[in-house]
Amino acid sequence: MREYIGHRLKCIVQGFPAPFTGLLVKEDANFLYLKGEKEVWRIPKGKLCGFTPIDAEPLDYVPFHVLYCENKTTNCQGVQYVKEGTGFAQKDVNVFMEPCPCKCETCRQGTRGELKTVSGKVLKKMFSGMLFGDYPVLNKENGNGNSRRSGEEVERTQGEGGGTIEGQEPLDWGIGQSQEETI
Repeated sequence: MREYIGHRLKCIVQGFPAPFTGLLVKEDANFLYLKGEKEVWRIPKGKLCGFTPIDAEPLDYVPFHVLYCENKTTNCQGVQYVKEGTGFAQKDVNVFMEPCPCKCETCRQGTRGELKTVSGKVLKKMFSGMLFGDYPVLNKENGNGNSRRSGEEVERTQGEGGGTIEGQEPLDWGIGQSQEETI
């Protein structure tokens, strides 16, 4: 919360029907001090349900738009596409719709808004079970290092859970070192 000191916030506090709006002037371990028009409110952090900066976004904020396509006449659920940037153009929609084999003139496309304003139901459908990134390829012959050829025994050189497989390069644990170097 320290990065918001000096910025106007709208705070929703448990037990109060209306939000508090004011300038965040101070923060300590237990309270936020929000300066309103006539007074300074001391808001307990434990009762704070949510807040929104009114005059600024955090310094590292990057806007993302959620674009979509769907066709209810053909019962096609379509796809969701997340695009970085402050806005979008028709060419951005065409990027993810171009490879669709079911694309026709009755398809609807557009934006669901910025990622921070998209409903939880849509986000749950989009991101549930999503995997970001690719697994590293260890064996270039068969595409990955985790599959075994049927009927072939693989002898491990270390304990059951990891290490290297005989005849393969050691695993790179993401920091340029193998596990043996870090232990």
